Amino acid sequence: MRRYQAVLILKPDIDSVALDDFRAKYLKLLADGKAVDIETLDDRMHDLAHAIKKYPRAHFWRVRFEADPGLVAKLKGEIRHDETLLRQVYLHAVQEPSLAEFSEVEAEIQEEVESETPEAETTHESVQKKTKQRKKPEEDIESEETTQLETAEEEPEAENPDTAEQEEEK
Repeated sequence: MRRYQAVLILKPDIDSVALDDFRAKYLKLLADGKAVDIETLDDRMHDLAHAIKKYPRAHFWRVRFEADPGLVAKLKGEIRHDETLLRQVYLHAVQEPSLAEFSEVEAEIQEEVESETPEAETTHESVQKKTKQRKKPEEDIESEETTQLETAEEEPEAENPDTAEQEEEK
């Protein structure tokens, strides 16, 4: 069984009798499909961001339940052509862990972190070691650049015929 949440968007101009009939029909379909933990969450009018079938407002009804995946397909087919229904959306609700399960997982993670981290070395010391390791390659690069410059200065420049002509003209 999976946990679902249905959001049913109904016409705003239906009377209370038609609304009650629709709710009773839907809840009966859920009960016949062996859904459990049926809970009505929200039942009110909302403004729509975009009009649905030329209705700028609609009646929203949210229902949470647990059922087999086949029941959701059956529900969609059964109420699809109902005149009071504008839209229907079914969400597969992921069950959140309880507070007790969360604290157990948190304790396990804390134990793993404590077992992996050596207590002798402080954070400041580890940062200093890492900075020293990073400086060593920079010093090597600087020493390579200076040796390249020294060899460039030692090599005599090959005379370019164009530069020799320009010096003679001056």
